[in-house]
Formats: sequence, C-alpha cells, structure tokens
Amino acid sequence: MIHPVDNSSNAAPKSSNGGASAGSGASFATALASATQQTQASDPAPGSVTEGLNTDLKPPKGETWGPVPGHTDYADILSGPRDGFFVSLSGPRKGQAFVIVHRHGKTFHVYGEGKSKHWVSVPNDPATLKPPKGESWQPVHHHHDYKRIEGGKRANQYVNLSGNVRTGQAFTIDHHDGKTWHVYGSGKDRHEVAVGGHRHPQVAPPPPTAPQQTNGNPSGPG
Repeated sequence: MIHPVDNSSNAAPKSSNGGASAGSGASFATALASATQQTQASDPAPGSVTEGLNTDLKPPKGETWGPVPGHTDYADILSGPRDGFFVSLSGPRKGQAFVIVHRHGKTFHVYGEGKSKHWVSVPNDPATLKPPKGESWQPVHHHHDYKRIEGGKRANQYVNLSGNVRTGQAFTIDHHDGKTWHVYGSGKDRHEVAVGGHRHPQVAPPPPTAPQQTNGNPSGPG
C-alpha cells in the first residue's frame, strides 16, 4: 500500500522583505519577475548609453557609455571592467578602447598594451596656441590656417594653425616642380608637403613691416 507524502514541512517560507512566497498563492515566476525589476531599477542596464550620446555602436554587456563634452568622435566608458577608458566612435579604430596621455606638450590616444601598444597623436586646438616668448604671429593675407612668425629663432617662417596633425609646427614655403611646398624640419627630418597647383616665382620673404603681404599660395598648409 502506498501512503501519501506530506510536503508541508518543505513549504517555502515567506520572504523577509514581505514578498509573497511560493506557498502563499503567488507563482514563482511572478516573484522572480519582481526581483528582476528591482535589480534593474538599482543597477545600470547592461550595454547601455546615457542621454546625449549618439552612436550606432552597441556597448558590451556590463558597460555604460556617456558623451564627452566637445567630442562626438569618442565616448567615455562609465562602468564595467574598462571603466576609465574611452571608446572611439569613428575612423579606422571605431569601437576600440583607449586612454588619453599628455606628454611633451602633446596629447595622445593610446590603444592596446605591451608590444601591441599604439600611440596616436591628437592635433592641437589652434585656438589654444600662443606664440612662445620672443615671437609674434602676424596674419597672412587670404590665409586663416597659418600665420607668419616674426622675431625669435623662427623669424620669417610660418606656423601651421589649420587644425591638422601638423598644427603648431613651423614651416617654410618653397616652389619647385610646378608646385608650392610647405617644408617642415631640415636635414634627415626634412618633410615637404605639396599644397600648390601652378608654379610661382621664388620671392623673398616680405619684410617685417609688411606682414599682410601674401605669398601667392592659394591653398592651405599641409
């Protein structure tokens, strides 16, 4: 003869927070759903972005990304194992995390570690650049992307203010092979950037009393 089994001693106790237990009439699924909602209300949703960040990328589970004032090309990682890093939102490294390092007056985005570490120089903001002591920078007619240097060791050169990777660097202007060239550095470090179209006659630099004269180059700095 088979006797019925009494399971009353195994009944689930009432939860300490006053919620319904499995034996109080509410289903286990309802209790689980309630607990899940409470967890989601207290913790950031996994793989989320904060208000104001516009990106088509999906953060990995456990990360939250937020906007960086003045930048739409990368976001701040606010939670998860990469908290404190930034993530690129555009360009060839889109989706990759990096840290920001300031060294020798320049800013770098550093990707990877060890042998895989890659440093990417960030162009200077032209609005923040000031002439060093002993120099003054004078406007060049028809050019807003560079100025003429007067005084100091770099007198009669030009300073790049275009916002590209050579912003802040000094260059001279040369004409050969039917083009205009902006020449950075000298010797082994000499680097020429072609910026012109038609050949211009070689002219002497304008005197300091006439910085408004143009060099005849219609294009911007390299």
